[in-house]
Amino acid sequence: MKGALLIAVIPAIVIGIINGAYWKKQGYSQLQYTILGTFIAYALLVKAIDFFWSR
Repeated sequence: MKGALLIAVIPAIVIGIINGAYWKKQGYSQLQYTILGTFIAYALLVKAIDFFWSR
């Protein structure tokens, strides 16, 4: 599990930035949706990496 926590950091940040850029085009706050997207992506990636790594 510890490895999954570290591996998921960079992809989650990238996904959060893409999410924030998308919502900025729609007229919403980029910072807010970047942070929210990063947290959600991080949680999903940690669970997915842990699931596939434990197999």
